[in-house]
Amino acid sequence: MFAETNFTRKAGRAESVTMLLRKVASNEIRTHYFYSILLRKHGALIESNPTFTHLLEEASKEDVSHYHAINECIFQKHGTLGFANPKDTIFGYSRQIKNSLVKLLKNLCLIEASSVQAYAELCALTLEYDYRIFDLSYRNMHENILHLELVNDALNLSALNEHLITET
Repeated sequence: MFAETNFTRKAGRAESVTMLLRKVASNEIRTHYFYSILLRKHGALIESNPTFTHLLEEASKEDVSHYHAINECIFQKHGTLGFANPKDTIFGYSRQIKNSLVKLLKNLCLIEASSVQAYAELCALTLEYDYRIFDLSYRNMHENILHLELVNDALNLSALNEHLITET
């Protein structure tokens, strides 16, 4: 599926592509982890909007799918997985982040934005050189843009709710 091409053998570019693939793999599994926490710990806050809950569940599933596709790509290029264990990429996030809806959403926003930027760089590096990685990056970038919009909407809504609660 992701066979090495003449492009990926070039020094410099190949290392950059691998570095970016590992970065987005890490980001994808972390966002999946945060979406899972969001749905599990803060589900009561978002239950009133079933569409929003469904979108969060879909984002979580898509991010796990992205993680596995990227790891498969890394495995095909190098014969090793990007990360042996998905938990290796989840750096002991504090309870403060997990228990605060706004902090959780802000972290999700930062990670999704980082992924979009990394995917854009991958697209630029692989355009006309490695169509398989380009295609994967392009599709994932667009899905992550939608995730970023979803998280921004949730962040704006939660900030508005917190403002209304403190005013009353």
